[in-house]
Amino acid sequence: MTPTPEQAKKAARTPDARTEPSHGWCHWHNGTSGTAILISVIESTSGPGYAKYACQPCREQRNLVPFGQA
Repeated sequence: MTPTPEQAKKAARTPDARTEPSHGWCHWHNGTSGTAILISVIESTSGPGYAKYACQPCREQRNLVPFGQA
């Protein structure tokens, strides 16, 4: 489903998990983090996909780019 232009504008102004650090899990060091943001989304043809998050130190060490900024 393609968002309407109004929905796209609203989404661009709304902070979300892709750009705002969250308290969660870093998939690169396999531990909790207060700076984790979305790095990639893994889609699956059978079953649900999943998202991978990385903390700031892991992003810097591995040159990871936040989802949607590549």
